[in-house]
Amino acid sequence: GRDDKEALATGGPGAEWYVRATNMLYSFWAQSDTPSYKWYAEQFEKGKAGAEVNVEQMVDDSILCIGGPERCAQIAGHFRDQGVDQLIFLVQHGPTKHEAILDSLRRFGEEVIPQFKNEA
Repeated sequence: GRDDKEALATGGPGAEWYVRATNMLYSFWAQSDTPSYKWYAEQFEKGKAGAEVNVEQMVDDSILCIGGPERCAQIAGHFRDQGVDQLIFLVQHGPTKHEAILDSLRRFGEEVIPQFKNEA
């Protein structure tokens, strides 16, 4: 989005949908006695404490990269400062409209990536 408010309104519902869908998937695996699903059971148990999905908090914690160009650059910079040199984004999920996804990718390429061009 052009700013944090617009970006949260556009991308927030899709991010929330994805987190809830993932939690539901873990819940099925968590009920299995199969040893290979143990990790999923542990993740599900950890997630129960935070069953409410708070997209804004996840953005504040740099778990999600949703925001205007400056906010997204701040989040990307957070990972750069930890030595990360590549980010992979999941951008197409839930109710997010295709046109909004394309606009987000274009905006990220035009307004966020150039802020890091001298670091490559």
